[in-house]
Amino acid sequence: YKWIDISGPSLEELTEVAEKYHLHPTAVKDCLEPEHLPKFEQMDEASFIIFRFYDKHCDKSSDTIQKLTRKMAIFYGKNYLITIHRSETDIISQTAEKYINNPYAKTPFDIVCKLLKQAIQTYESPLTKIDTEIDYYESRIFLKNRIPDLLKNLYEIKRKAYITKRLFSVSKNIVDQMESSNRKNAQVQDLKDTFTKYEILIDEIHDSIHSLLNIYISLSSQKTNELMRYRDWE
Repeated sequence: YKWIDISGPSLEELTEVAEKYHLHPTAVKDCLEPEHLPKFEQMDEASFIIFRFYDKHCDKSSDTIQKLTRKMAIFYGKNYLITIHRSETDIISQTAEKYINNPYAKTPFDIVCKLLKQAIQTYESPLTKIDTEIDYYESRIFLKNRIPDLLKNLYEIKRKAYITKRLFSVSKNIVDQMESSNRKNAQVQDLKDTFTKYEILIDEIHDSIHSLLNIYISLSSQKTNELMRYRDWE
């Protein structure tokens, strides 16, 4: 099979590739939309995927899917694989280095599974950071240590956790579609296991930050009531 990787393509470049491999013009147009959400489409003999991975260079204040992540578009068929992205990414180079001559990744479908697994694993660092921040704030709240902008920081963590959860929810269909098309394939099972692992972690983080916010609000309310009763007593 042939792997064509296109970084920062123009419409003319994409049109040329689309004509050669008979790609649907609507899917080609989607490749140029940087804010497009994840999707999977089966089109005749080709499959089309848009997947979003964590942008390690994003601004600390980023709080939308488009600001926190970057997009990768993939077309694949029996004898070809086409990857399209706006700028260079380690996902492509690392996957090619590990699996291009690997006997356990023999087809474009196998390589796509590895690409998506690499993309999912980009969330390891930000999720670990969020988990650490939750532990930090939890200990400070119970120790009743004053922290500037505590509520603001908790809501920022909640926002990022929610965005990641929403993104994985949208992306789940991609993994499910790939699994249903090739259930006995070892690479897709590995992809499914990886996705499930991170999905569980995201759910745990999402629940933890909600619980922590409720505890903080409850303790703050209790403190306010105690202060009001003290003033009434005076």
